[in-house]
This record gives sequence, structure tokens and C-alpha cells, in this order.
Amino acid sequence: MKVRFFCVLCVFVLLPCYASQTVDNNKLLDSYNKNGDYGVKKTDDTFKNETLAMLELCLDLDSEDDRYPSPALGSVPRAVNYMNEDRIKGWKKIEDSRNMVSAHDNKNLNENSCKTKDYGTKCSHNPSINGFGYYNSAWTLWQFQGKPIYALVFRGTVMSNNESIYEDIQVGTIPAKNGLELESKQLPITFAEIPRSEIHSGFAYATFQQLFLKKYGALNKLKDLPPNATIILSGHSQGAAIATLAHAFLYHEIHPLDGSTRFGLKKNWQIKSYVFAQPRPGNLQFSLDFGRINQIDSPSYVFQNTHDPITMVPETRALILDALADSAEESGTISFPWKSWVKSLNDNWIMNEIKKSEIGSYVVDGLVNREVDFAISTTSKVVTGSDNSLNNLRSHVSGLLEHGVTKHLTENTLNAYIENEALQQQADATTAVSQSYMSAGSVIALIGTNNPQCYFNNPDDKKDTFFQHHASTYRRLLEDYFGIEPSNEDNMKKFLH
Repeated sequence: MKVRFFCVLCVFVLLPCYASQTVDNNKLLDSYNKNGDYGVKKTDDTFKNETLAMLELCLDLDSEDDRYPSPALGSVPRAVNYMNEDRIKGWKKIEDSRNMVSAHDNKNLNENSCKTKDYGTKCSHNPSINGFGYYNSAWTLWQFQGKPIYALVFRGTVMSNNESIYEDIQVGTIPAKNGLELESKQLPITFAEIPRSEIHSGFAYATFQQLFLKKYGALNKLKDLPPNATIILSGHSQGAAIATLAHAFLYHEIHPLDGSTRFGLKKNWQIKSYVFAQPRPGNLQFSLDFGRINQIDSPSYVFQNTHDPITMVPETRALILDALADSAEESGTISFPWKSWVKSLNDNWIMNEIKKSEIGSYVVDGLVNREVDFAISTTSKVVTGSDNSLNNLRSHVSGLLEHGVTKHLTENTLNAYIENEALQQQADATTAVSQSYMSAGSVIALIGTNNPQCYFNNPDDKKDTFFQHHASTYRRLLEDYFGIEPSNEDNMKKFLH
């Protein structure tokens, strides 16, 4: 009777997972896992070990809220949200911006700031306050076995921090070449060379902040690395977009078209990236430019869960005029200012989408509360609908945020870089008009299931809207991809500490 009962129990526990997959999807998963090849074999130990290690380093940054849950909610830490330390053997953390913030910023030394959650004895564990700059950013720098191999890892969105969320919804684009503006100057910073390349404004300014900000910018550490270093960029979610843009910036900076490097970077660095759950960082032209450098000698592996909604945003919008613009301009068939017209249409569309969305009122109301004095009356008009034109997203949302972050950067950016002669020059930038957002890098699909319970056999996971997006879910999918033992609450308990 005991044996029969056990078998029946197995059927009821496992049946939902099998039922959640169609026969075709199971065949796809089986075939895909057997035959996947992306220019490097899945059996290649370096590719496999680096992929698994980078995901664990992302977990270190992205799962702090899950490792230190609120006692008031009666929740307990889940072992699957901790790093699998067996997979990062040989990697040593040599810098952590969260510790730097705790050492320099008195607010993080205040005991009261940690009482909302049980973050142990270290306030640096609290993700809502342990970031730096306008967007509550964080990064870590690691070294492998004392060799000149380094990993720079960027944190994803912190849902308990409004500024971190603002980065995501700053959805207007800026030119990928010379598009960053600071002190009323267009900075000569390049993320792409192909004409009409554009990038997500929020991710672009956040990348600049992560690299350049006074006290906490990662370039302070990178410029001291040896000339023969291999630098791996990594990140999950928002961090994946930042890692992608940082990869593009570093590559173009050490391989400039004019032959001159800046900011103390080394020409012989090898740059590559492993990113997970990447939201779309730029438009088609940026994706083409990034793909070009990936094919040369700077690969980027982008792991995307097929059921993850965040990998499908920002939404793509393109007009036929935008698609035909280059050939039409060359042939002289366009004689009116099409760029400003397309930009106005796109800006108006995005604003309407934000207003219609569930978070629209939260986003705009949140902006009112920001210390951006000039924008309060304008934002109020958007909230009440009294401004009927709604024809300029940058003036209302992206522009509002850009004003706040550029003001912050102006006050805090590392003086050695701002005083650099190249950054003092006024660069020329084109008008950003595109909303044709695309993924960037060599995309590797991780075949997920539409039943979240199947990953860790926890019914509560079905209630989590973003469960498919979590770093721990990506770890579980990578285990299937590489054919290794799956993580679960039992075999991960040894890493609870």
C-alpha cells in the first residue's frame, strides 16, 4: 500500500509539469538541448563554466530581497536564491560597490534604515539603500584564480527602489554616438558606429553612471587592470542591458575609428559578455553594430527564457517611413523633415501607452515627487490630461528623468574624466527618432515551461508575475541546457549562511 500510495503521489505531483508542455514543445526542448551550437559547443568547458559562474555572480547582486525576506510577512529565505558557491570556485570578489557605499555614506550606517527587513548585521545587504547615484546602481568586480581574467557584474532592477524603476521606464532613445548630454554638451562617447544607431535613454545614462560616477564608478578600478586582461561583462535583467551597453562602450573605446583611446583603457583588453534576461537595449541599427563587433573578436552571449516577459520590452514600434528612410533620402524622394515627424509620432504613442498601462499613474505620480522643480507643473498636466498635445515624451517623462540624472551626474562625475579634453569637446549628435527596439548579442533561447511550479515544485511560484524572470529561474533553465543536476531547496541548503 505504501508503494502504491507513493506512485500515485508522484503522478499528481509531476502531472502538472508534463501537462504544461505540449508534445511539440517537448520535442523542441529535446532537440534543442541536443543540437544547440552558437559558435562554441555547449560541451566547451570554458563556455559552460563561465556561463554558470556569471549567473551565480548575478544572483549575488539581484536576489538580496529574496535572501533577506521580511519577517513581518512571515516569509523565510529560500535556498535557491543563494549563490551556488561550487560554481564560482576560483572567483574572488575584489570590489563591491555596495560595501563602498556603506563605508562612505552615513545613511547606510544608520541602524534604523535596516529595520524594515531582516538584513542581518550588515546594512550593505539592503538593496533599497545600498546603491549609488541617481538610479541606486551597484556592481561587483571579480578575479579568476589570480589570473588577468576579470568579471564586472551589474545589478538589475531593485523593485523596492523607485529610482531603479525609473531607469527602466525612461524609454525614449538617444543616439548611440555622442547622444549622452552633460553640462549642455553632447559627450563624445560611442556605443555604436553604424548610422542611426539609438539606445534606451535610461540604460544609457545608467551605464554612464555605473562607469563614471565619482567615488563609485567602475572605471576607477578598470583602468588599473593589466593591459592583457580579459574582461567579462555580466548582468541579469536591467543589469543585462547595462552590461551590453558597457560592452559596446568599452569595445569602441579601445578600438576607436580615429585610433586614439581615452580614459586610461588598454587597447589589448579582450572584452566579452554573458547576460541573462536582457530587456531590449537599443534599436535595429545598434543591434547590427553590436553583432558586428561580436563577430569580430568580442562575443556576447544573451540567454533568454522563452517565457520571460521582460525580454520582450520595450515594445517595438516602427513606421514604414522609418524603414525606408535611408534609401529615400539617398534618392531625394523625401523633402520634408521626416525625423521630427516620426519622433513626434513615436513620443506620442509611448506616452499614451504609459498612460493606459497599469503602472502609468504610478510612474507619472512618482515623477512629481522627484526633486525636479521645473517639471512638476508639466507632469501634473499629463496626469490630469489637461495637456492635449502630449506630443513630446522627452519633455514629460524621459526628458524629466534625463534632467534629474544629468544634474546628478554633473555634480558627482569623477573630475579626472570630466576635465578630460575629449569630454570637454562639443560633439555632434543626430536626432533620435526610432522605437524599433531589439535584443542585442548572440541570443540563446532557454526553453521554459508555462507552469512556474515545475521549476522548484513550489505552488506559490505560480502567484509570482515575474517568476519566469528571476535569476534563480535562469539558473534552473541553464541546468537543463547544460544537462547538469538541477537545483532545489534540499541540495542548495548547504549554501545558506
